[in-house]
Amino acid sequence: MIKILEKSWPIISIVFTLLILASLFFLPGATRALSLAVMFLGIIAILTFTVRRHVQAHRQGRITRPAMRRNLLVDLTGLLLTMAAVIYIAGLAGTAAGQAAGQAWGADAGIVSGLLAGIAAGLLVSLFLRWGWGKLWKLGKVKEMTA
Repeated sequence: MIKILEKSWPIISIVFTLLILASLFFLPGATRALSLAVMFLGIIAILTFTVRRHVQAHRQGRITRPAMRRNLLVDLTGLLLTMAAVIYIAGLAGTAAGQAAGQAWGADAGIVSGLLAGIAAGLLVSLFLRWGWGKLWKLGKVKEMTA
């Protein structure tokens, strides 16, 4: 079951994204609840897939139990920090852009510009944190190998 979800997760996330976008225009009162539900499901899926990958590597004998624990700690910490930063910064950018465009051109323009600004800010923050976390991870591996 998890394997099927893992393979079809991109399609599922696109459908959820389209549902949220449609709810913005057709059922604005349900957008917040739908967004929170989708975020919760996304976080659960990401955590499940990450844990599954490391446990599977341990069961196949590719990594030891202490290495699995370390990898899980580093990966889950990085994921949670990245998600928190992306949600916060993308929310700020989307809110600011949406309010500015909404006052100038109307509510629909505010929604669209808020979404685009949030997506752009979230993408930039996630790419920056992925790059930085990768540098830290490599630095930790080098120190571990030389110690």
